[in-house]
Amino acid sequence: MAALALRCVAPVFGRRESVRDLLRAADEQGYAGLPVLAQRGDDRSIEFYASGRVVYRSDGKILPIDEVTSDQARKLGRMLVFVSNEHLDYFRSVPGMELLGDNGRVALLAWTPR
Repeated sequence: MAALALRCVAPVFGRRESVRDLLRAADEQGYAGLPVLAQRGDDRSIEFYASGRVVYRSDGKILPIDEVTSDQARKLGRMLVFVSNEHLDYFRSVPGMELLGDNGRVALLAWTPR
């Protein structure tokens, strides 16, 4: 019984804890290769699945979306942004943001800074 339960629950839990499927869906929609930003936090799956695309600060830490200046955003151009679902309403009101999907925990948005 335990093995069966694990087999059914683990994939659902894994999708909620990982950004892999969100990035794959975005790539299939034509967003492959865009720089990736995130909110502050300890979600290392973004660094793993978006390796080579994550934007870092000069100190080697991920550049969080709330530290990006207007000039930096325009230099980066179109980008992908991960935000927690609890802050999604705020980010959806930002001009140029488009919701691509969410996994129940985080949402992925495409942003074209204006």
